[in-house]
Amino acid sequence: MSAQLAGQIEEDYSAVAEAVRLSKYDPIWFRKNILRATNDQWQDDLLDAVADFFRKRDGIPTLFNHEGLNRFTVRSGHGPGKTTVVAQLMHWLGFTRYGIQVCTATKFKQITTRLWPCFRALRTAAIDEYRSLMEVTAERITWANDLDWCAIPETATQPENLQGFHPLAFFIDEASGIAQELFPVIEGALSGGNTILFMIGNPTQNRGEFYDSHCDAQVSKLYHRVHVRPEQSSHMKPLWVMQVRDRYGENSPVYKVRVLGEFVENVENQLLSLGWIMAALERDATGDGTLPKLRLAVDVADGGIDETVLDAAHMYDTKTVFLRMERHSFPSSESPIMAADAAERLFNELGGRKGIDEFVVDALGVGAGTAGTLMMRGHAVICYKGGESSSNPTLWRNRRVQSYLVLRNEFRDGRIAFAEHYTRTLQDTNDMIAQLCWIRTKPGIERVEDLETKQELVRDSGKSPDLADTKAMMFATQAPSFTGQAYQPQAEAIGQTEAHSADAYLT
Repeated sequence: MSAQLAGQIEEDYSAVAEAVRLSKYDPIWFRKNILRATNDQWQDDLLDAVADFFRKRDGIPTLFNHEGLNRFTVRSGHGPGKTTVVAQLMHWLGFTRYGIQVCTATKFKQITTRLWPCFRALRTAAIDEYRSLMEVTAERITWANDLDWCAIPETATQPENLQGFHPLAFFIDEASGIAQELFPVIEGALSGGNTILFMIGNPTQNRGEFYDSHCDAQVSKLYHRVHVRPEQSSHMKPLWVMQVRDRYGENSPVYKVRVLGEFVENVENQLLSLGWIMAALERDATGDGTLPKLRLAVDVADGGIDETVLDAAHMYDTKTVFLRMERHSFPSSESPIMAADAAERLFNELGGRKGIDEFVVDALGVGAGTAGTLMMRGHAVICYKGGESSSNPTLWRNRRVQSYLVLRNEFRDGRIAFAEHYTRTLQDTNDMIAQLCWIRTKPGIERVEDLETKQELVRDSGKSPDLADTKAMMFATQAPSFTGQAYQPQAEAIGQTEAHSADAYLT
């Protein structure tokens, strides 16, 4: 080795060692000088709170008035920069401390499609000398080619996935959806006093460790708590905040949770809990191992405030996975045929089996033409009419009520999931959540369960619940079995499937 090369190596090593010394207890210095990233004030305050744990643990003097806790919990609406803070902490810990960082969420893809890309983006912008210290793959981030000096993704579906680790940190994304039985495993790692727990999420569930970390008087004492409001984030633009508020209303669950980052209680007589809906959105969307039937619900609009909605799902024995939702505006005069064309196209894209997999079509009004068209083309069609008699009039006033109450039970029992690209946009997702939360129960006659009518919902909200209706239509031919008043999740469908032939329809 030449003296020149040896000198360069020594110089480079010395520069890295000095950077480590300067940033070991100062993640903000690291963020500015190594990552070359910019932050909002709340993000830097949080970085410093984490650093204060290490300062106080190691006896380093500090000018800051943080608690020195090793548990951190951050709630907010959508997109203020929570994931960015996690990625910055991962970089800082990996640069300044030896050990394993465990990153977990309800779905593996939540880590690999959100956290990992954010980590990569910070690495790309960082100084050259730091970039060369690490390797990033889908399965692991390693520093200095040391497999025990790394960050790894793990799904938070089973406690055993997190056992055996004594990491530097547990990072939990979408923490509202994490099962409570995972936390005893994490508690074991935290008991040593050298591990940090860092949870981020939207406040979607009024239960569990994430909820307790913000709202339970005893549990919250263990956590450094952060509630990020829209005005604190440069990423949550005022125009967007105003648009969401105006679209859904200041008291809507969508605005409170997705923008303000507030936990919300269920409204009296609300059919579907927001927590059930959000849990379904976060649930693993793989099947249950049985052969599914594809069912495609079609709600055809006839002008006005309504829109044509297509909703596709795989119906497994013990689970329903919603695959794709589309919204269309067709001219009234052409909507029956155009809706049939769009539905058939989506059916084919999803691998539908002609004559086996089914369409459920709202066959009142213009929808009758769509149903007839699909039948003439050889498809199995269920003609849904919400006002017709239910399969058990002593329990449900009509078919619409029956379908919605089965939908409620499926959400409640954790039997519904949504595929990753179910909706095309965030607004589509928010619209769906809002409409599902609109559905209200009301007292029925002689103990018959009832709902507010569609006309009453339109009157109160000014909008039609089309995105909710297609979810209920998926269960148009099913009715739950009851043992006393307890719904049995494995209940089989009651009655015959109402699949009609074209001949029967035309006669």
